[in-house]
Amino acid sequence: MENNNRDLGRWVDARMAALDALGDWQPNAARALSVLRRRDRSRRVQRAGWVGATAAMMAAGIVLLTVAGPRACANPMECGNDPSQAAAPAKAAPVRNFKESGSPAATVTCEIYSDYQCPSCAAAFAVVVPELTAGYVKTGKVKLLHRDFPLPQHQYSRLAARYANAAGRLGYYDAAVAQIFTTQAVWEKDGAVDRQLMGVLPPGAMQKVREMVANDRSLDDTVAADLTMAARDKINQTPTLVIVAKGKRQVIPGAPSMPLLKGYLDAVLK
Repeated sequence: MENNNRDLGRWVDARMAALDALGDWQPNAARALSVLRRRDRSRRVQRAGWVGATAAMMAAGIVLLTVAGPRACANPMECGNDPSQAAAPAKAAPVRNFKESGSPAATVTCEIYSDYQCPSCAAAFAVVVPELTAGYVKTGKVKLLHRDFPLPQHQYSRLAARYANAAGRLGYYDAAVAQIFTTQAVWEKDGAVDRQLMGVLPPGAMQKVREMVANDRSLDDTVAADLTMAARDKINQTPTLVIVAKGKRQVIPGAPSMPLLKGYLDAVLK
């Protein structure tokens, strides 16, 4: 240790002597060595403090994790999870008809009978329905209800309805309906509705939709109910609108332009 100190002292003297002197200043190896030692001790104390603090924080974190355990995500969407992959709640809340949208308190209902292979239906859902939804459904004035009316000449219309209804059970009805109508010219050639929905549904949800379409016969229940109502309304073409207000059902064949539909709805809502 003494040899090291003498070597360090000589090194300090040599470095100090090499500097340009100012005034009467003279190198002092002993003092410089003392300063270096104090700085070295200070660094060691600080390092030990940081290590101790870090260890204490880690220990506290481990204790908290042990006591609290893993925290379940209250909202799977906020946690970045796919809703289709989220664990089911212990008690599921009542699910509203996925074919229905708008305020339950709306005094007027607009029912739309449609066929997924019907070009006029695709046009109505591309032009009229968005304006109807923005101006009347989202504002709480009108309740919108989709009704399936697959025509016998359309080979894949019922299959498309099964896909839409399966997606609806998982909370993706509107997205599925929009995609099916938008890609109508593609899938109606071979019935490959599945391939078109893959672009808008999460993988987990898409797999569940496939399983339901293949195995779940109850997917046709709402279609059967819609066809029963269509018989009562004497529906014979698609699209057809039925405006329900004040206990009466007014059948409007075809898809009226939005200005005409707006005028009719405004009169009924008065």
